[in-house]
Amino acid sequence: MGKQKRAGKTMKYAVLSAALLLLAVCELRAEPCSFTITGLPGGDAVLASLELPVSALDDLGGRVEYLRIYDVQRRETPYLCVPLTTKGQVTHREKCPSKVLLVREKADGGMVVDFELLDDAPQPTGLTIDTPLRRFEQLVTLSGEMDGSWQVLLPDALIFESSGLLAMRHNELRFPMTSCRRFRLDIGKVSIERQAELRQVTRVINADGVVSSVESTVVRDEAFKIGAVEFWREKAVTVDGAAKSQVYSVKNLQREWRAEKKQSVYTLTPTCYPVIGLEIVSPERNYQRKLHVQREEGTTMQPWHSGTVSAIRLQGFERISNGVNFPEVTAGAIRVIIDEHDNPPLEISEIRLRILARQLLFFAEPQRVPYQLTAVTKGAAPVYEQQAIIKEAWASKAPLQPVALGERQGTPMELAPAEGAKLPRWVLIGVLALAAAALAFGVFKAAQSAQVAEE
Repeated sequence: MGKQKRAGKTMKYAVLSAALLLLAVCELRAEPCSFTITGLPGGDAVLASLELPVSALDDLGGRVEYLRIYDVQRRETPYLCVPLTTKGQVTHREKCPSKVLLVREKADGGMVVDFELLDDAPQPTGLTIDTPLRRFEQLVTLSGEMDGSWQVLLPDALIFESSGLLAMRHNELRFPMTSCRRFRLDIGKVSIERQAELRQVTRVINADGVVSSVESTVVRDEAFKIGAVEFWREKAVTVDGAAKSQVYSVKNLQREWRAEKKQSVYTLTPTCYPVIGLEIVSPERNYQRKLHVQREEGTTMQPWHSGTVSAIRLQGFERISNGVNFPEVTAGAIRVIIDEHDNPPLEISEIRLRILARQLLFFAEPQRVPYQLTAVTKGAAPVYEQQAIIKEAWASKAPLQPVALGERQGTPMELAPAEGAKLPRWVLIGVLALAAAALAFGVFKAAQSAQVAEE
């Protein structure tokens, strides 16, 4: 009887070992999540540029530093991760040096000034009139010398300074580019604000020695004063602008109402990091709310950022500012607190989190295709020696070959923690070996016990 109990106990151990073995086998056989990189040509090696979709990052564990690229032989391929930026244009102003040829004051208080560009000066498209005067309005006519005669380039242009009412100043003029090397600035009669109103008193003594006086008011024009005139030209220069961002919707959005503070509270669980901002989506047409962002630190939520979201939608006018940016949140939950005050709770249909848009740059060679994008479960961002020459090629404006991701293969990965806690693969292999040994030993002991029991 005791031998049968030992045999049953041995069989339980064998079943437990078999279950452990099955679990380890399933873990090892589970296909890792990956994407085939498509769009690579079959000719020479290229510098490939992969714009990383937020959906793919979500499927690969949500952290860029865990991404890896492998070639057809499962060799790790070095890559460089850089942010995507918007292309924009800025206006660059270049000076066009000139010299004064003639200054002539007009009888009405205006003046005429002739200028000539220096030999190496580029052709201007504008000028700035610097004057110490305040509170004035002035009409200006600009002419250019063409074939020995003066042609009007800019008739009756207005310059002004209105510090008495608003702090506004306009003393720049723009005109079309021409081949003129000489320009004439004709400044018209000064405005009423630059005229001085004076009281004139005339005294007369008659033959009897009686003094009489006659008063009258006269208006004296004040000459316009110029400190300097500077010619310039403007040209648009294409530059890299601000970093692009991507958004993704928060799942299972639920609102908590704090009646005593009149606040709506949303606790968000990001699936991709780092988070750099958020957007509020509301069906309400006109609103303004102040919101507070908190991030999780340990077991508490700590203040992180404050901002305002608003929307104005009227007939013929629309202005929407429904997002805020904040310093990076690299881990943990995010709490959004909205001050409602005396307003009804703002109806929110969706909250989207912002992350930086990134591209992965790597050297792709035709003999190593197809490439796969996948992710590991722990570790720091990879550092490759080849990153230096990738950066050099990218900075030198080497041609980029845009590539894309194919269909997802395998099961999406869960959000990877900041410090991976998942067991390494070699541990699973060790568990598998131990489970197999335990199973074989259990089966052997069970069979031996059963044989003894029969005897």
